[in-house]
Amino acid sequence: VGLSWREAIPIMVVGTSCVAVPLVLNGAAGAKLHVPFSVLSTGSFGYYLRYFCIVSRAILAMFWLGIQGANGAQCITIMLRAWAPSYADIPNSLPESAGITTQGMISYFIFWIIQLPLLLIHPTKLKPIFVIKLIGAPIAAIATMGWCIHKAGGSGAIFDIRPTVSGTQYAWLWLSCMSSV
Repeated sequence: VGLSWREAIPIMVVGTSCVAVPLVLNGAAGAKLHVPFSVLSTGSFGYYLRYFCIVSRAILAMFWLGIQGANGAQCITIMLRAWAPSYADIPNSLPESAGITTQGMISYFIFWIIQLPLLLIHPTKLKPIFVIKLIGAPIAAIATMGWCIHKAGGSGAIFDIRPTVSGTQYAWLWLSCMSSV
């Protein structure tokens, strides 16, 4: 869009912080007082209107579960195609109107089998998994970046790129990209 990587990194930090701070503050009351969302929402919305908050939160959770399931199925498909190229040759026995192929359905089912035991873990027992993620995610990101740079034959001129916009267009692009994050 006209910005360089030097702008992208602070944009991601600021954008993520703008979301992280309210999220942490939103969960602070429940974490500190050990009170569930349905009870906390009563204080703001009243006894009957809190049900709207609970139902809308449940609908949002169902959508996100579906979105994450679809993304996970795509990842499983890519991994299985890399490990066994013949996985790509599975014939589609589902109609076009289904919106999914047999291969995609198998991948979704495999992802669900992998995901289900993790969904059954009580939230208070998830700390070790988050510690592993805290250590593993940055290592995996740096390793992937290193692999990509090596595969591309070096970083090229990416570190020399400067922004191609200035003035108010630069400011609006900065805000637009931060909002996208």
